[in-house]
Amino acid sequence: LGSLLMQISLPLILLMPSLASMIPLLLLVGAATGMMDVAMNAQAAVLEHAYKRPIMSSFHAYWSLGTLFGGASAILMLGLGFTPFEHVALFSLILILLVLACCRWLLHQDEDLSGADVPVVAIPRGPVLALGLLAFLAMISEGAASDWSAIYSRNVLEASPSEAAATFTVFTLTMTLGRFTGDWLVHRLGRPQMLRFSSVLGALGLSVGLYLESLEGAMFGFACLGFGLANTVPILISGASRIRGVSSAQGIAGVATMGYFGFLIGPPLIGASAEWLGLRVALMLIVVFCGIIALTAIRLSPEADSSGPS
Repeated sequence: LGSLLMQISLPLILLMPSLASMIPLLLLVGAATGMMDVAMNAQAAVLEHAYKRPIMSSFHAYWSLGTLFGGASAILMLGLGFTPFEHVALFSLILILLVLACCRWLLHQDEDLSGADVPVVAIPRGPVLALGLLAFLAMISEGAASDWSAIYSRNVLEASPSEAAATFTVFTLTMTLGRFTGDWLVHRLGRPQMLRFSSVLGALGLSVGLYLESLEGAMFGFACLGFGLANTVPILISGASRIRGVSSAQGIAGVATMGYFGFLIGPPLIGASAEWLGLRVALMLIVVFCGIIALTAIRLSPEADSSGPS
């Protein structure tokens, strides 16, 4: 339902004549995306439990791959003369057909939800709140890096537009590669250790990159940050589905809600800080957030982590 609502609504946004008429559709797209996100992560969590080995990062890797493919398809189709509406409408139609074709393989009953008293609104508490706060910091960092990496290279380092775009592309590519290798690393290291090591990599790499104050340094720093953040959210989502006494859907909904709130406020937080401190210093907030995640990761319960050594 979330997928179909999103694909039907997206092309209509491009037909709206004013901001006032666009806002209701944007609200619908946001609600549909959130609904789809929680549902597909819950499906992935059930499959991960059945496989008895980490596979969550691979699902999120395909999300990152889809982001790259979406951008590339826009460049290609707009270059061929398609209008934005034609581009979005064509892909929405293809995705609607894919969703309908794949419905037969969805798990229609989550065994840990049968008989569970799930509230209408999932307010994070206890372990869900703890994981949600880490997701909040991780997605503040991811959102800020996505929005400000190219601007930092362009405005602060005076790079060319293509070089600035390359800085963002490097961040996205390393995040995608990190997620494709994440399940193997989680299996080898365990979730708490993987979370700690990757956060340290992101913090140290970005620190060095900002310190160098060069385009090469920026690319190195954001590349390390991409690897460092790649598996943070998948690990936290997987952990939210394993909390004793909490259904996977409820845990995932609580963590995802806090995470997306961080994704929302991350870019303006860095922007507001940059007004006072400068963009280079403001980006050091990401280093601080990664450091907090690394220090807190060791407190994750090893009892819930059957993926590897404690």
